Amino acid sequence: MKNNTILSKLKVRKAALEDIDLVTSLLVGAAVWLKGKGLRQWDYYIEDLDGNLQEIMDSISNESTFLFYFDNIAIASVTLENDPNEWDLEIWGNASRVNNVMYLHRLVTHRDYQGSGIGEMLLQWSESYAKENGSKILRFDCLHSNKGLNAFYQRKYELKDVTVNYGCQHSKYEVSL
Repeated sequence: MKNNTILSKLKVRKAALEDIDLVTSLLVGAAVWLKGKGLRQWDYYIEDLDGNLQEIMDSISNESTFLFYFDNIAIASVTLENDPNEWDLEIWGNASRVNNVMYLHRLVTHRDYQGSGIGEMLLQWSESYAKENGSKILRFDCLHSNKGLNAFYQRKYELKDVTVNYGCQHSKYEVSL
C-alpha cells in the first residue's frame, strides 16, 4: 500500500487505560528492534516493563497519550505532556521551568510501517497539537548514540544541545511553535 494512502487513513484518539497493552506492545516491539541494532534506547521496556508501567499509565490517565490507527489496528503512539516529568527536569534543567512548553515522549511506530512517513506525520501532528493547546515550544530528546534517530530528527529540527544525564548523552531538540 502506498505511503500516502496509509497517512490519509490514519485515525487518532486519546489512549485509555484499557489500551495499556496496545501502547506497551508498540514500545516493547520498538525496544526489541532497537536492541537488535545494538542500541540501548528503551532497554527498560524489555528488562523492566513492570517497573515502567506506572509512568505510561499516568500519561494515559492524564490524557497525554495518543494512539494512531490504520485499518482499526494501532500502529503508532505518542505522549505529549504539558508539565515536565522527572526525566525532563534532569534533561532540561532550569529551562524546564519555562511556561507554555509541551514535552514529547515515547513516539513509536510499529516496525511493519517503517519508512511509510508515519514518524514525520506524528511529529507534524504533535507540533500542531501543542500549538493548538497553547504551547509555544515543543521539546523532545533521544540518546545521542542513536545516530539513525538523530539523523531523522535533524532532517527537520536543529540539534539544540547534547547533555549528559542518567549516565549517557542525550540529544535535545526544541521547536518554537
